[in-house]
Amino acid sequence: MSFLQKKLTKANILYLLPFIALFGFILFQNLIVGYSHDDFTYKSMMRAYPNIIDYSIMRYYTWTNRNISEAVVLFFLKSNIWLWRILDAIIYPAIAYLIIKLTHKEKDLKYSIICCILIAIFYISVKSAIASTGFITTSIDYIWGILCLLIHFYLLKQVIFKNKVKGTLKLVLVHLICIATFVFAITNEQLAMVALGFYVFGFLHAIYRKFTIPNITYLYVIILLLSLMNAILCPGNYNRIAVALKFYPWYGPLNVLDKINIGVSNILNTTITNCNLITAVTLGLLGLYNYVNTNKDRLKQFIGFIPLIIVIIFWICTIYYPSLISLMCANITLTGYHPATTYSLIVSLIIYAIFVGSLIYTFIIMFKTNKKLGYCVVAISLIGLGSAVMYGFTPTILSKERMYIYTNACCLIISCLLTIEYIKIKK
Repeated sequence: MSFLQKKLTKANILYLLPFIALFGFILFQNLIVGYSHDDFTYKSMMRAYPNIIDYSIMRYYTWTNRNISEAVVLFFLKSNIWLWRILDAIIYPAIAYLIIKLTHKEKDLKYSIICCILIAIFYISVKSAIASTGFITTSIDYIWGILCLLIHFYLLKQVIFKNKVKGTLKLVLVHLICIATFVFAITNEQLAMVALGFYVFGFLHAIYRKFTIPNITYLYVIILLLSLMNAILCPGNYNRIAVALKFYPWYGPLNVLDKINIGVSNILNTTITNCNLITAVTLGLLGLYNYVNTNKDRLKQFIGFIPLIIVIIFWICTIYYPSLISLMCANITLTGYHPATTYSLIVSLIIYAIFVGSLIYTFIIMFKTNKKLGYCVVAISLIGLGSAVMYGFTPTILSKERMYIYTNACCLIISCLLTIEYIKIKK
């Protein structure tokens, strides 16, 4: 039997079917979209700066440090749109495949079905954010970086840490892929901060478990820090802020605490009053995990579902009682949480406290039953929260939708982890 025949067994074919279905779903979505918003802006700039080097220099000094991802954007804008449609449709099944490989080693049809469904839910949840500034531009700048970061961490975890590569040429190739995918991902400064979060929690885990950290890993950390420094020092980002301040002069006097207030208050209020599907699924799975592991204690089981119940109540309020949403949102001003009235202060703080408190309780239960899972879920939750808090620090003020893409991606990974763990428990 040939190598190809061995790979194309019935089990492998069935395992791959959900990925093919997901590819078809995304491709169908891409068929009904075209150029929009920033796609047209980039096209107009390409006519003025046809040379990619001249274009990159201009953008670096006037607007952004994302030279690498923007070069890729320009390539696809110059090409036939079908090339982007097909490759973008491949990106999502590839993300699903790598999440499974990073969270569970077995090739099981159940896992591929569940992960592909969750990816589809994630896509639905972030589609409006992708559309906000042009499908081609935003998908390459934000979504493609997620795949690149997953490739980087997969090779780091499964190949480099375990020293599986034999032969100098193969080792060099693995490191080149690791560096290339990493550099593309962290050209987006928000994703660079996400990567930093994963490295910090990864190092803490390795130190706790007394794993040997390969020296090459420190090179990746240096590359990451240099990328963040480049984003901080990039003259284009300073110019970008200056342009934004002409439209939002109130942003200029804000200090660090004010910006944290903007970030935290907006993500907390948005999660409660305008929760999307992938976040709701994550809250539901957290509640389900708590339900399974609290020994039939009804009160404890109920506490785990409180965050989801609150979200559902606010979904219902959008139709039947919008004044409650208005009362909550009235406290969220341009400069963060500032209660409009004493009544709105009391009501909002009670709802926030119940929501956050029940989540913390669920995390504690998870730590007690499965320390490794609890650590992973809490770490990814904090990374997702940190990603959302960056909303208060973005050079282009009020680009909220795109700022939550990576928070939703963290919810996606948590959902996959919890679903796989639930399946293990049921076995």
